[in-house]
Amino acid sequence: MTQSAGGERGTATADVLGAAMRGGDLTAIAGLLAGDVTWQGAHGGACHTRDEVLAVLREQRDRGVTATPVDLLLVGDRLLLRAELSSEDGPVGGGRIPWIVVATLDPAGRIVHLQDYTEIAAARRDLTVRADAAVGGASRDPGPPATRVSGLVPFVHVADVERSVAFYRLLGFEVQDTYEPAGRLSWASLRSVEAALMLARREEPLDAAAQAVLFYLYTRDLAGLRDHLVAQGALVGEILDGTPGPRAEMRITDPDGYCLMVAQIED
Repeated sequence: MTQSAGGERGTATADVLGAAMRGGDLTAIAGLLAGDVTWQGAHGGACHTRDEVLAVLREQRDRGVTATPVDLLLVGDRLLLRAELSSEDGPVGGGRIPWIVVATLDPAGRIVHLQDYTEIAAARRDLTVRADAAVGGASRDPGPPATRVSGLVPFVHVADVERSVAFYRLLGFEVQDTYEPAGRLSWASLRSVEAALMLARREEPLDAAAQAVLFYLYTRDLAGLRDHLVAQGALVGEILDGTPGPRAEMRITDPDGYCLMVAQIED
């Protein structure tokens, strides 16, 4: 089941992971995870420690959900896992549900990051891009990419979008676009000369001290920039539709854990 183009420790990790998943052995899986492992969902949502990852897996197990490995592909320090999710009452959601995740391994073979994907082709392409860069000798200081980020827009969660729009109008911002499902203003894009801002309604209580803000960056070649980041070993999410926001965007986390959304410029 395991196809390998990585080292012996990576192969050992793949073998143990496959056996642990087939047997539902969370203890064995815990032994493969670094203490500060992170897990990024394909559509947002994330874990930041081994305990958080295990809590999610334990909750799935307690609900009777199992993940059966279909195949494992090890390329360098990346391990691609394709599995099928099912429950005791049959397949999850009434059909076969694929689960695609790429694990990043450290030199000791421990899993330091998990990245979910919606498409197997996207996951395989990332492995190829990363492997090609490794063969070519990816630089520790590659310099600026050919395709640069050329814009950054804060994405701010607020309790009341209409109230916040009124406030920012006092600073000179004007509404450029809105999203109003069921007649309720849930999202707005504002601009004032070269300054831009997006506001989105948040259902949960806000903690102003936590600064619940997403940073949106823009580029003219999102796919090209993503390839550059993958080749340099960055942990980047898939390019997905961000409607009602940007039509094409990806997620990346900076070294301090801040989430950056990078979107395609639409001319």
